[in-house]
Amino acid sequence: MSEAIKFNPGMAEAYYIQGCCLHRLGRIADALTAFDCAVANKPLFVERLVNRGSSLMALNRHNEALEDFRKVIAVNPKSRSLGNCGGILLNLNRHEEALAYFERALAISPDLTEALANRAAALMALKRFGDAAGAFEKLLRMHPDLPRCARSFGVLQIAKLASAALDAGPLRYCGGAEPPVNPSFRH
Repeated sequence: MSEAIKFNPGMAEAYYIQGCCLHRLGRIADALTAFDCAVANKPLFVERLVNRGSSLMALNRHNEALEDFRKVIAVNPKSRSLGNCGGILLNLNRHEEALAYFERALAISPDLTEALANRAAALMALKRFGDAAGAFEKLLRMHPDLPRCARSFGVLQIAKLASAALDAGPLRYCGGAEPPVNPSFRH
């Protein structure tokens, strides 16, 4: 690959391929440099933007990754980068924005597993438990063996119960003003 780049340093595709190989080898920072060279030679090289965004995510440079994925979406509004933007925003606790991206992705591909799971997570974070339950139920119908979904659905049920208990007011002991003391219980 290096020989191809030496022969024609303006060849964006060679830098792109080099970046992909380096990323796969776990050399993320080097991959990012190669993707940067690719874009310098071809600014709207969409595949490069996607892979550069993935490298930036791996380096926890979320805002820069978000910028690259948004550029991809500007070129291709139906891109899978909608899910990438949503995922980054979810990690940044920008749940409303994340939800909007997941819903756009699902409008294009209604059965996209990652978008469904992340949409459910965003809904949970927003305390929209009923909507989150519907999303998890759909996921469980599609993938009954998906352990992450089953765990999340269990967590959701607990969150719903806790939310209902909080909405009901402070917890009170049913037998009177104070619960009985168990003398055998030690702190």
